[in-house]
Amino acid sequence: MAIWHKFLPTYGNWGGAGYSGGCFPESPKFTNWLVNPADSMDELFKMHDRQYQYVIKKGFSKNFSNSLFATADKQLLRELCVLPKDPVDWINPPVCDYRYARFFRWITKFIFRLKIKFLY
Repeated sequence: MAIWHKFLPTYGNWGGAGYSGGCFPESPKFTNWLVNPADSMDELFKMHDRQYQYVIKKGFSKNFSNSLFATADKQLLRELCVLPKDPVDWINPPVCDYRYARFFRWITKFIFRLKIKFLY
């Protein structure tokens, strides 16, 4: 894993580039799936990480893997858009600063829109 991931913001236990289970595992196979999500948005990040790990473990061809990664990214973006705007209204609201939750959701949606538009 590239070291630059560690300088990007993270959220809960599952949100952030290369961040899974509350840490930056050396490999997806070392992810601790027993770590609970911190809130509703973190649950979405955990599902996204599971989808990515499934693709990586199966060793699909590059084109098929990219197609599955794109599907996972689009699903995460859709789910982030469905979450109520105010984190207080989430089924499992954050215990952290609500402003940070709103910011992290906004920046994640922005990044994934760009990723989907230009990468896939």
